Amino acid sequence: MKKQTYLLNILLAIFVGGICLTMLLFDVLAPYVVVPHLSIPLLVLMTVVPLAVENYVGAPQKREWAGTLIMGTLTLTVLPICAGQLGDVSILRLFVCSAAVFCLTTVLYTSMSKRMAGGAKAKAAPAVNALLLYLAAQFFQGIM
Repeated sequence: MKKQTYLLNILLAIFVGGICLTMLLFDVLAPYVVVPHLSIPLLVLMTVVPLAVENYVGAPQKREWAGTLIMGTLTLTVLPICAGQLGDVSILRLFVCSAAVFCLTTVLYTSMSKRMAGGAKAKAAPAVNALLLYLAAQFFQGIM
């Protein structure tokens, strides 16, 4: 198997691009449909799903942290701007929130995945860990 250092960033770009395209299509074709605005739980969801998919595909043995975090932050910042989903959020605030959420979520999920049981009995473990991390982010948003 080839070395897949930036698989997470590729999956993140595909998933965030798909969400932004869907939100843009809803804005154009169905303007009265309520589309969720950018928030911390949505940013966590856009980060956790590619992390879980990466874990199912085969996580890299060693992650290039600096490049992964920079490209992930830029992906979470630039794609919603290009899709016109900013609303009343400033670009700087979106960049800072994207950086914090992506870095924290990636570090937490990676540390969780190192300790998770593997094999045939634990096929749902990456998805359950992703769900728990998303629910924790929703709880955090409720406190704020």
